[in-house]
Amino acid sequence: RRPPTRVLADRRPPGHSALASVCECVLVCAVSTMAMTSAMAITRSEEVDEQIWIEEQENKYKATLASGNDGIWAHGSYARFLAEMTGRKEEAVRMYETALLKARPQGSNTPLDSLSSTDRTLYGTYAAWCAILLESMRQADRAEVHYKLALEATPNHDLAMGNYAMFMHKVRKNKKEAERLFLAATTAHPTHAAILVKYASFKKYCGDLYSAEELFKRAVEVSQPGDGEALGAYAVFLHAVKQDAPLAESMYDR
Repeated sequence: RRPPTRVLADRRPPGHSALASVCECVLVCAVSTMAMTSAMAITRSEEVDEQIWIEEQENKYKATLASGNDGIWAHGSYARFLAEMTGRKEEAVRMYETALLKARPQGSNTPLDSLSSTDRTLYGTYAAWCAILLESMRQADRAEVHYKLALEATPNHDLAMGNYAMFMHKVRKNKKEAERLFLAATTAHPTHAAILVKYASFKKYCGDLYSAEELFKRAVEVSQPGDGEALGAYAVFLHAVKQDAPLAESMYDR
């Protein structure tokens, strides 16, 4: 409880004037302002350092491509850098699509069997990342094309399977196809926590709360230490749907 101002005034040392108190307040405010300004300067400095680092890294990617090392890996890595570090999504999509063309110069006329196992895996991964990026840009038709390309190259690609199933659920509103895709994904990857969480969320939406909870439990069991996605999703389910606050809190605490 804050003591009354009068009591504080009574505790001033002898000869301490009101003007001195005002000066002290001004000094404290000045120091606080200086501290805030310093903190803002540090933050700004960090932002400048990060921007310089981003520019340096981008120059390295460009140099790699200019040197003739312009295969699927070089373009795909640059595309992911553009998407995640610069936010230049359109450029990232073009770079992903260039990567796919590098692997299959004639599109579908270039047989997937002609690719090395490494390039085929990269093809599936970059097609999946491109699909996810296009979906975030609300370009559903192009996204679906790339999900299909990813699964054509690597039929059991975990990223493509889980996200394409969720795409069918949230974007296409096709519950039957989403169920089929989720079942295929969890059959191929029974211990993939992220896929199990997505499937559980879908089951919750469909009103199958028992299956949803079982899937959430499986996701928690197989999730890696320090991975809070499954724990957090199950905690939200327990709190909002099951109304089990104590158990939800125990999930949050973990």
